[in-house]
Amino acid sequence: MARISAGSGGPGGSFTSITGDCAFTLLSSGAPTCTISASVSPTNSGTITGAGSYPINSTAVLNATPNAGWGFVNWTENGTQVSTNPHYTFIATVDRTLVANFATAYTITTFSYPTYGGTTTGGGIYPSGSTVTLVATPAHGFVFSGWSDGGTTATHSFPATGDIYITAFFVSAPLSATFDFDNAPAYTTLPIDQTINGLSAHFSAYAVSGGTYAIWPYNTWGISPPGFAGLSLFPTSVFGADLIADFSETLVDFSVLYCPQELGCDDSATMRATAYLDGVFVATATMTAPVPGTYPTATLSIVAPAGFNRVVVHYDAPPATCQDWGPIFFADNVTVTRACSTASIAVQPVSTSACHTGMATISVTMSGSLPFAYQWQREVTPNSGTFVDVVDGPTGDWDGGAPGVGAIISGSSTDTIVISADTANGLTLSDAHAIRYRCVMSNPCANLTSDPATLAVIVSLPGDVNGDQLTDAADIQPFVDSMLSGVTVSAAFCAADMNHDGFIDEFDVPDIVLALLAN
Repeated sequence: MARISAGSGGPGGSFTSITGDCAFTLLSSGAPTCTISASVSPTNSGTITGAGSYPINSTAVLNATPNAGWGFVNWTENGTQVSTNPHYTFIATVDRTLVANFATAYTITTFSYPTYGGTTTGGGIYPSGSTVTLVATPAHGFVFSGWSDGGTTATHSFPATGDIYITAFFVSAPLSATFDFDNAPAYTTLPIDQTINGLSAHFSAYAVSGGTYAIWPYNTWGISPPGFAGLSLFPTSVFGADLIADFSETLVDFSVLYCPQELGCDDSATMRATAYLDGVFVATATMTAPVPGTYPTATLSIVAPAGFNRVVVHYDAPPATCQDWGPIFFADNVTVTRACSTASIAVQPVSTSACHTGMATISVTMSGSLPFAYQWQREVTPNSGTFVDVVDGPTGDWDGGAPGVGAIISGSSTDTIVISADTANGLTLSDAHAIRYRCVMSNPCANLTSDPATLAVIVSLPGDVNGDQLTDAADIQPFVDSMLSGVTVSAAFCAADMNHDGFIDEFDVPDIVLALLAN
């Protein structure tokens, strides 16, 4: 058999195989040609294919391939850039002399943490000084939180100045939880219960053909499926079983990293997730591993905004053509998202009073889906309707800094704010603190602002329990009466609470005696 090749001098040509004896005559084209010359810069930085003679008006294709440690930059002609594509295609009309330019290149290697939290793109080889652009894409139930080099946006660009390893960090989205089984009891057979972020799950198995699952290290049997880590759900035999997950709250999405038992397959099994709400069918979804082979992995997901609290993961169908498979699968990293219950204010803040040497607390109560976020605000001037955020710590930046006046704020980002006199520094509450306070609150599906509550500050002379502007013997009986009556905050209470602990009791007696003697 003869194999004949004929071409124009360029990278093209035709090939023909003929059996038996034969004779050939090669007839070349008489059409005019042009010469395409190409070289690399710097020397030995790469290789080129495609240079040669081309018939006029034919398509020329040059390919520039960098050597190790180099990266392609551009094609130039007479010092002018003509293309930045290493595969340069053009119509050959005249002789041309081109240069493939290469530069020192660096390898950018990306990772995701946790591995199931999301994916990254953009890693690879970049010429020195070129712009690297990486993109982090969170998986179901996760949000991007930052790059290991300090980058804060999901799309992250920087110049290539050296080989780097960079990690994209992902965290659970609000209302989401991931059951990775790493805190489960190892070598325990299902059923088991797990609680993550306040959400409880009951994992069990339904024996389709006699199988079940157990909590085993991910590399049991020498099997290390991509994306699996720590402890995972492993089948305990070659017999199939459904994985069932029941949850303590209503969910809107569910995903599980799975690995079917397949060896060298060109296709993969079909997996199915079916969702139920209180036993009633809600939705179903299927998945086939996009990259089949030996123990491939994929993520099976189901989304149902109407809500569900049970999911059944089922081995739905074997690979279409592969013969080396078993009807079993491995599972890890179950990620779910709770249904969001709109926040509401169950208890509004209530106006209150405080002694000028004491403290006041103002609270609010929210209901709805966790987590809640709180930010207390104060009115800038009385009844102005203009509020600004308050922060924990001394109030010297907004209470005027008057001599002897000062408060300490705590709980500004909780459900209860505390405004207390800075008695440690000899300071007291004043009219600057006697204003309205409100709370701005949110959960993952709502933002709310509470009604304002007013703080009244009571100024009194220590020991002047009867309010006659004197601390004398006439205050003794009112002091005793106050101590016995359990009176709440009032002018008499503030005057009688000599040690500013919020109570009128025997511990105040020594101080009022000293005040009486001093006068």
